[in-house]
Amino acid sequence: MQKYFNYTDKFPPVWELEYRTSLVLLNSHFSLSYPKPLSPNYVQVGGMHVKPPKKLPQELQKYLDEAPHGVIYFSMGSNLQSSEMPESKRKVFLEAFSKFKQRVLWKWETDSLPGQPKNVRLGKWLPQSDILGERSYIGKLCT
Repeated sequence: MQKYFNYTDKFPPVWELEYRTSLVLLNSHFSLSYPKPLSPNYVQVGGMHVKPPKKLPQELQKYLDEAPHGVIYFSMGSNLQSSEMPESKRKVFLEAFSKFKQRVLWKWETDSLPGQPKNVRLGKWLPQSDILGERSYIGKLCT
């Protein structure tokens, strides 16, 4: 605040900042969250950080192209390692995935997955935003 708003004294109280705020840009979008009332100075701009997808590696592109029933992308994110989940939970996922007609891309951090079904492909790292941003898979890609 000192650098951008030239405050030299102590900072104003939070309630004063809320009262004097002219515009708030929210990194959310009404189509992806629950309904909530917002005053006109709150503008939802979610998604403005999303870049156009890059070309996928040829092997991955082929895997997606040859999926007659689509693809499910499954990732527990970067904070939770799929490979460290308890065996009982892993078996539940494997059993469920094995029954799908769709192919499954699973972000899995080790080289092997005991009991891996034929329709499941593993990847220690997968270009998630490029996979999900590929327009030709909209309606074909389940997440």
